[in-house]
Amino acid sequence: MRRLYAKLALSLQGAIILTGLFFYVTLHPETTNYIAKKALRDNGILYKKIEGTLYTGFDVYDIAYKKAFHARHASLHYSIFRLLSPAPAVDSVLLEDVKIYPGRFDFKTKKGKKTSSIVLPPLRINRIAIDNCDIFLPDRIGFDLDARNFRWFGRDFDIPSFSIAVRSPYARGRFEGMLHNLDVTLKGRASFSRKYHLMAAKVLRKVPENLPIAIHINQNRLKASTHLATPLCLREHNLSIGRLHLDFNYFFEENYMTSKATYRLRTTAVDADINQTLLMTPSLAYASRVKGVVVRQTHPLPAKRFEADAAGDESVVTADFYMGAFNISLFSTDYDLFALKATAKPHKIEYLEHLPKLFSQQTISLEANATAKISPDPSLKGVIRLDGNYSTSKSFVEIHPESVLVRASVEPKDVRGGIWESVPPMFKSEVNAYIFYSKNNKLFNISAPKAYITLFERDKVVKGWANVGSLTLDVKGGIEKDDSVNLDFHTHIDSLYALMQDFNIKSEVTVDAEVDSRFSLRISDWITLRYHTQIPWYLVQPDSQTVYYGLDSRLVGGVNGEKISIDSYDIGFKERRFTQKRPSYFHFDQNLTFHVDRFCVLDTGELKGSLNLNEMTGDFRFEGEAMRYVGREGNITADAGIDVNLTQKSLDVEGEVKVTDANITYMPKKEYTVTDEDIIIIQDIREPSHTRKSLNVRIYSTTPLRYDIPMIHLRFKPDVTIWKEPLKPTVLLGIVRLVDGALDVEEKHFRILPSEIYFGGAYPINPYLDLHIRYEIDFNRFNIYVSHTLADPVFLFSSEPPMSQNDIMSYILFGSPADESFQGRGDASTSVATMLLGMGLKSAIGSATGLKFDTFNILNTEEGGFGIEIGKRIGKRFRIIYRNDTLSSFIIQYKISRSIRVDVDVKETGQGINVLYIKDFRDLGLFDKSSGDESR
Repeated sequence: MRRLYAKLALSLQGAIILTGLFFYVTLHPETTNYIAKKALRDNGILYKKIEGTLYTGFDVYDIAYKKAFHARHASLHYSIFRLLSPAPAVDSVLLEDVKIYPGRFDFKTKKGKKTSSIVLPPLRINRIAIDNCDIFLPDRIGFDLDARNFRWFGRDFDIPSFSIAVRSPYARGRFEGMLHNLDVTLKGRASFSRKYHLMAAKVLRKVPENLPIAIHINQNRLKASTHLATPLCLREHNLSIGRLHLDFNYFFEENYMTSKATYRLRTTAVDADINQTLLMTPSLAYASRVKGVVVRQTHPLPAKRFEADAAGDESVVTADFYMGAFNISLFSTDYDLFALKATAKPHKIEYLEHLPKLFSQQTISLEANATAKISPDPSLKGVIRLDGNYSTSKSFVEIHPESVLVRASVEPKDVRGGIWESVPPMFKSEVNAYIFYSKNNKLFNISAPKAYITLFERDKVVKGWANVGSLTLDVKGGIEKDDSVNLDFHTHIDSLYALMQDFNIKSEVTVDAEVDSRFSLRISDWITLRYHTQIPWYLVQPDSQTVYYGLDSRLVGGVNGEKISIDSYDIGFKERRFTQKRPSYFHFDQNLTFHVDRFCVLDTGELKGSLNLNEMTGDFRFEGEAMRYVGREGNITADAGIDVNLTQKSLDVEGEVKVTDANITYMPKKEYTVTDEDIIIIQDIREPSHTRKSLNVRIYSTTPLRYDIPMIHLRFKPDVTIWKEPLKPTVLLGIVRLVDGALDVEEKHFRILPSEIYFGGAYPINPYLDLHIRYEIDFNRFNIYVSHTLADPVFLFSSEPPMSQNDIMSYILFGSPADESFQGRGDASTSVATMLLGMGLKSAIGSATGLKFDTFNILNTEEGGFGIEIGKRIGKRFRIIYRNDTLSSFIIQYKISRSIRVDVDVKETGQGINVLYIKDFRDLGLFDKSSGDESR
């Protein structure tokens, strides 16, 4: 027991001594100084003062390392027992007022000397706090750090969570992040420094207070990225940047920065998606590249994609812009005087959508050189050259803050092609233009050898004039205080036909007119135009036998923005007047489609539809209810509904017209009645239409209509369709029912009983007849039936009581029966009755048509019927005879001499030429020479 007690006593004494020694060493300040000297000063780490013990930790003041690191205060606090446990842990590490110079650290080893690899045991620090730390890169970057649960694993360490506040000359922010083996990842929000915030506020309407930023830092670089939810809007221009995503990199050792941005650029004219890269050095040398895609445009552009490159420094800049065939270059050595150059490779300007094909198919190239000066007097001077297939142009441009001057000339290369092909010969030469603009004076002039236009403004008073061929123009006006423009134009065209000749405009139809127009134009936020056009006379002559004309016509209307109106019109047409006081409206859209919103015709008729001028396709509808026309032709009331479809190759018209009431008084004019024997009419022969036009227009009436002229009084009901198939002539289909009527000829009264006229689609129009006419005299009733066709009618006669054909014809013509003494011996050609019949028909036809015949004979046919022969002398040697017996024929007789005559016989079955010898029996004394009769 004593030995056991002695051993326990010795062990207890040893433990007490060791424990006392442990506490003495760990709690004695000299121990701390000794260890700090060996661990810090021997490794180049200097300090001013150290406080504390190994037992609870210590504080070091003014600690520094090789001018690369300095901290005013550093503290390390721990529990000695936790530090010496199998899982060492430190309570806290604190650094205050730290300055770090990364460039001064020397990580290289001396040549031939091995580097020592110190592997520390795993260590955990519950809290690391760094207050007011500055890193010089060389720009000063400051931060405050509060980190938790720092862990050291051999050579690696990490901080799973920390918060840091960063500040720099450019921006400041607060972030939450993590650290792993010197790689730092941060997420938070940052704001510009006051200096850069004020700079941004001068450009942007509203600068964001802060931005969301993600940052990654390692030994080589700092990487940051951000995005904006709201767009950035520039103050002076209608420009904004939206959908911004920005990536930023700063490389510590190389000391330069790069950035990459994607954003949506919005302007009034263009929206584009942009990819932009930028490289910049501390000396402000930079290089940038932009690639973009246009997603919206208000004006045509040569391409959807574009690129731009720029590079420079504080004094030099060079830039290039590429879009399609175009390239624009810029160069300057002082950011004050710039050299500009623009080129375009030969290309077609098809991107201009609404440009006529004559221009869009042109191949053009461009070269422009200019110099631009920024200060003290900004200016731009340059020369622009354009080269096309058929033209060249050269323009001198000079722009100053107070004035603009442009002198341009266009010269044809080949007058046989392009636009010059359709230009009148008088304009196929060099055309010059002059434009000058200043605050008080503006001048525009364009001149050619036989045409000029001049317009100038001085002290807000506008005047101008123009002479272009047969067109003259004068303009007067001014500019109001609100910058609106009021102009009055007066144009006069003496002869539209002469003006068309001046412009080399050819037409198959002869058109001529005198036009006098006055326009009042106002330009403010939109364009307003009022016009008043007088047409003293006009003439339209489609062929030598048809003339349309009018006198004293008038149009009044205007243009308001995109809306065109005809407020009223008064049109003269062949001594008739068509007046309309209801306004008509039209407009164009952006696709160059002409819309007829309403065009008023008569009292209730309206035309509506649209016409695409690019494709020349359109649809129209004409409607009218109870439309009324009153004129010399009669009084007509009708309902109409007609659709028109137009393409480049066809015209389709379909619809119907219902005539509800009509009293027609139209009498065909005797336009070709000839009273002068020396006048010969040669009539144009027009072939049927072969256009791809189709017509299907029905004209009908459910109630009888009236036709009243001095000789005819008639009631009828039409149901006729105007029909035309493509490449075929226009025909009529349907029926006209004659309800009743009367015909008065040579004091004779004929009743028209219910009859029909049928149109079966023949060309030329030749209807079938089913007419029933009744004539009564002396209690005798005579029926005349007309059948077959209008060109070849068949007449049937009957009477009550029954009579012979001679008595029927005698009653109809002379009002009495034929006497036996006038019948002769059966030879109709010498029958006195036949001669009287011929005289009666000649008189009747002559009074109805106005034609004066010198020959009229009744002919017997082989079938027992009769025919007629009508003759007219034209001049001294010509006579024309029309004969209708079994065949219809024309005979043209030309008398060569007293004894020889040539007859040209044109029949339905052919034609022939006969040379006749004629003996004048007056030479034998059988006839009196003074009588003038000839024997044939």
